[in-house]
Order: sequence, then C-alpha cells, then structure tokens
Amino acid sequence: MYLFNESSREIYISGDIGQSADEISASNIRLALSKLGRGDISVKVNSYGGSVDQGLEIYEMLRNHNGRITTEIEGGLAASIASVIYLAGEKRRMSPSSSLMIHNPWGFAMGDADEFDKTAEVLRMYTSRIVGVYSERTLMDESEVRPAMKVETWMTATHAVEYGFANELIGVDSNSQLSKMRAKMTECQVRSGWPSVREKQKVAMKRHEAELRSEYQKKMVGKSLDIVEKKFSKSPRMVAAHLQILRHKLNGHCLYGTKWEPLSGK
Repeated sequence: MYLFNESSREIYISGDIGQSADEISASNIRLALSKLGRGDISVKVNSYGGSVDQGLEIYEMLRNHNGRITTEIEGGLAASIASVIYLAGEKRRMSPSSSLMIHNPWGFAMGDADEFDKTAEVLRMYTSRIVGVYSERTLMDESEVRPAMKVETWMTATHAVEYGFANELIGVDSNSQLSKMRAKMTECQVRSGWPSVREKQKVAMKRHEAELRSEYQKKMVGKSLDIVEKKFSKSPRMVAAHLQILRHKLNGHCLYGTKWEPLSGK
C-alpha cells in the first residue's frame, strides 16, 4: 500500500515493492512526487522488500527529487530492497523498536545449466549495484558490506545508527549516551570496529533476529510457493521437488551463509 498526504508532504511505503496491483511500484512513487512537487518530503517506510528493479528506481527518484528527503521507520521494518529505498533520505530516522535487514538478492530460474548461469550472473550484477549504494550511503565499505549481505544481517535501530544506515533515533534525546558516543566515533573507528561490534550484535540480537528471520522467511516462502506452482505447473515432479525444499525452509530452516542452520540459532 502507498499513500501520500499533500498537506503534510508525506509518502507512505507500506507493503511489498513490485508492479502488482497490491504492491508499491516506481510509477506510484513517481505520481506521488509529481503531486507533491518541489520541496522537502518525508517518506515513511515499512516493507519486507520486493523487486530490485522497482526498488532501485524508487531510490533514484527520491535521490534526484528537488528538495530534501527524510526517510523514517517508525516501529516497522526496512528489509531487502526496502533498506535501499530507506537510504535515499538525507535524514534517516528510526524509532528504537524498528529493524533493518540487508542480504544478497534472491531469484528463480527454470531451464538448463546455461539459464541458471545467466540468472546467477544477473544476481551478481544486482548484488554489486546494491553494494555500491550501501558503501556510498553508510559508514561501511565494500569489504564490510559484502560479508554482511551474504549472511543476511539484521540490525536494531541502534546498530543501524552505528553503521551509518540511520543517522537519528526517533524520541532519543540529543544529549543521550548514544548521541555522545556517536559524536566521538569517527568513520574510521566505526569501520575498524565492525568485526567486534558484529559479534556483540549477534549475541544481543539472537532471539530477536530469529523471530524476525522466521517471520520474513515465512512471508517469502509463501510467495515462493505461488511462483513455483505457476512456473512449473506443467511439471508435477519439478513442483514436488521445489515444494519439498521450500517446506523445509518454512519448517524452521533458512540458508544462512553457506550452510543450513535452524532458526533457533543453536
């Protein structure tokens, strides 16, 4: 769902990114921007992600808008390509209960080995484009972004600020301990501290991450089931094989890094 409010100059991106009737498309956002015209705009984001093409187009439109863009996540989630859209803001705000997730793009293929090779190449191309955005707009460089995307990294609002994805916590006093810490931290210190901070993050967020990952996986697997059934409708054996894999994911496992691990984080 997308809405825009001309009086408050706000755009709401709530739902999946794509071109279906019930998704948020680049055309929707282009229309909203044309209605609002020049000037500052606030974009509220709460999305699991969706189409990379549509998401990158929305990102570029917001970045090229004639006015200051403020993006906000208020108690919601900016996952996958929605996290890229969120980075279009010059001012990027998150409430303490919000989350953000980055990972490598996903895709589906049907055909011979050559077709799968082509799909893999396209996914690598999309990955590089997204890595470029994260490297440009956050405090992480490419050598840090790529491994974080590979293992699918979930961040609380606090961690998003530490890594430069967000630059303000909603409702947190500017004189708070976090703000004082951020004022003292240089970009170099944030980068050099990434591995140790990442380890602390994994411990602190294990339970929260498992819950978010489970919710995300169930939603994505549900959509994947529909896609598989449509693509392989004339091949019952292919449908059965793919459904078995997807049900394995749905029953509590996800591809984490290079091996299968239970969502419990054990």
